[in-house]
Amino acid sequence: MEWTLPHTKTDSRGNRRYFSISSSPTENEITMTVKFYDKASSYKTELLSLQSTKQIVGAQVSGDFTLPKDLKTPLVLIAGGVGIAPFRSMIQYIIDKIYKLI
Repeated sequence: MEWTLPHTKTDSRGNRRYFSISSSPTENEITMTVKFYDKASSYKTELLSLQSTKQIVGAQVSGDFTLPKDLKTPLVLIAGGVGIAPFRSMIQYIIDKIYKLI
């Protein structure tokens, strides 16, 4: 998903970034997974200090990285670093859906 975070002193990379959603559709909040480095961009510096009164805009949902329709289908998920974000979402979804069936 593309996230726009308006802020002053925007560096050359601008005020938009793409981050995967790490929360499940079964959860009440939207979360994303982000790695922060010591020398963060102006965007990540602003994101790290984000207050509840400030808005970040999500747009351009894209991708087709989805679970099979049968949630009991065996899966192997391999990721590194923040690439784990969509897996976290999928695993939480499976847990929430399957435990409701039991």
